[in-house]
Amino acid sequence: ERWDQVTSLLWTFPKVATSAGIALDEAIGALRKADQLRLAVRLAENSGRSGEANELKLELRKRTIEKGIQQGDLFPAVKACGRSEKFQRLCLEQLLEAGMMEFAKERADFWNLSLMARGSHEALMEKRLPQFVHLPKEVAIHDVKTPEDLAAAFKDLGSAPAVGIDTESGSPRNSRKTSVVLLQLATFEHVYLIDLLRLKNCPELGAHLVELISNAAVLKLGFGGKKDLELVAKLDGLGFSLGPLTSFMDLRTLVAEQRAKE
Repeated sequence: ERWDQVTSLLWTFPKVATSAGIALDEAIGALRKADQLRLAVRLAENSGRSGEANELKLELRKRTIEKGIQQGDLFPAVKACGRSEKFQRLCLEQLLEAGMMEFAKERADFWNLSLMARGSHEALMEKRLPQFVHLPKEVAIHDVKTPEDLAAAFKDLGSAPAVGIDTESGSPRNSRKTSVVLLQLATFEHVYLIDLLRLKNCPELGAHLVELISNAAVLKLGFGGKKDLELVAKLDGLGFSLGPLTSFMDLRTLVAEQRAKE
């Protein structure tokens, strides 16, 4: 049978299952087999099978975690864990088996759970690492968490010929709102990881950013770097508004021009 067509039909009209004479058990079973668990949940709910719907929801969360980690799409995997210790532990186990030990350590610390790592997991991590680009060993990485850290970081950044810009977003603890949580600024010798959860109400950071952005002697580089800075500017406590970017290059444009020449 053409379950792809049935899937579309049931998604739009879930109650059509009984009116069309389709065996409900067969329909839900086929949807599970086709990895259409969201539709299976909806079909069960609209058919009055609340118990089966709840079981399918648990199966969906488990599958989201496993599939997300397998495909390297970690945000939905972590989100599916919610506050369930059972699913959080499943996520940690899957991360270790995928060789993602560093991320597993970070998640375990965030969830206040112990991490049962073994020697085999160390080996998996070492095997996985060569797949990725690494910073040269001589590049130093600095965690920036205090105003004093900021002063030292921006003194170096302001004297560099070029500075790379990037951000990371996430959801703070006990919040469903996603916002920028990490600002990464890098020179040829140093990478500064600026913790925006700690410094989001720090006007000194806003002042340092304004000075850096307006410094024509420092070339600012980024993939969509203007968008990254716009996200930082949304943090009210910094007193930072994004004005004209001086000496800025979007590497996406550079790549596009290079490909056009090829």
